[in-house]
Amino acid sequence: REEEPQISVPMVDIFVRADGLKADDAVKLITEPLETIVKGIDGVEHVYSQSRDDQVMVTARFVVGTSSDAAV
Repeated sequence: REEEPQISVPMVDIFVRADGLKADDAVKLITEPLETIVKGIDGVEHVYSQSRDDQVMVTARFVVGTSSDAAV
């Protein structure tokens, strides 16, 4: 009998606090440059981001099977 395989998809969340910064400005000053840097990391498959007033979150999803140590 075949069981469901355990798949490891390492992800890393990066949170940036930007007090007083509006979302539109955060996109230009923080989100876009940070996405560019994260996309250049070996093994990163997808980058997701969310920009709000006072904060930015960027999530990097690595290729399936990437070790957690390598991802961090």
